Amino acid sequence: MQEINCPLCSNAGEVFHRDKKRIYHICPECDLVFVPPCDQLSPVQEKSRYLEHENDPGDTGYQDFLRPVAEKVLEDFSPPARGLDFGCGTGSPLPEMLKKKGLDMDVFDPFFAPQQNVFEKKYDFVTCTEVLEHLRNPLQEMKRLFSILAPGGKLYVKTELRTRERSFARWHYIRDPTHICFFSRDAMRRLAALAGGKADFAENKITVFTPLK
Repeated sequence: MQEINCPLCSNAGEVFHRDKKRIYHICPECDLVFVPPCDQLSPVQEKSRYLEHENDPGDTGYQDFLRPVAEKVLEDFSPPARGLDFGCGTGSPLPEMLKKKGLDMDVFDPFFAPQQNVFEKKYDFVTCTEVLEHLRNPLQEMKRLFSILAPGGKLYVKTELRTRERSFARWHYIRDPTHICFFSRDAMRRLAALAGGKADFAENKITVFTPLK
């Protein structure tokens, strides 16, 4: 059988769970559960799936979902701080919510806002909401985001974490075929350490990453 390596720490994974559509592996080293490349959507299929989402920035429910992230950012930063919303999709309300509070915001998305010049700038903070679970190379992306943070900068990640108390087979998060990485707290700590930072866990499924350099 072909060895399947963890996309976070490159160690060999072990079969963790199977369903009718995919196989899920777990890394015994870093505790990441991940979908192997053979069961991942192609980029074209992935983009098509995102276009099915009804992401209306004016949707008050969508705004309420992201409000805890905005509030967490505003606890730490005030105008004229500059931020980047990484993985904004077809239209996240978060950048506008923060702009209304006087913060300067840029956006990036590999499919819908692919301007590479954002990686030539420095930001006081980066937001990354419901994105980490989609990444094929989470460590590579984390290092890239750390590299654009100014001294004292922070990265705010919102993703639902895998817990031992919840049945993985019944977890709604695995139903989305674009979700390919499922992080526990241990996996988040390992991601932070490998990227040269630390992870602090806040309420509302928010993890705050801080580079240590």
